[in-house]
Amino acid sequence: MNLRVINLENNKISTISEDLKKLTNLEYINLSKNKLHIIPPQLIYLTKLQYVNLRNIDFKSEFILNNMKHINIDITKDYH
Repeated sequence: MNLRVINLENNKISTISEDLKKLTNLEYINLSKNKLHIIPPQLIYLTKLQYVNLRNIDFKSEFILNNMKHINIDITKDYH
């Protein structure tokens, strides 16, 4: 599939399908403001991925970050 950008911001997503790793041309994904509790492990299979927006998500685990040093990942939180 040739999809390069996905914006799923603020959709109450709590899990990510294993099928995400089939999007081999994906370069940017915005998952911010969702209900995820872990960084989706499927992201490590996306070799063209350059940027992941995970802002304002309350993660229980961030272990996957060690395997993704080549990707710009935003996990900051906006406090208002």
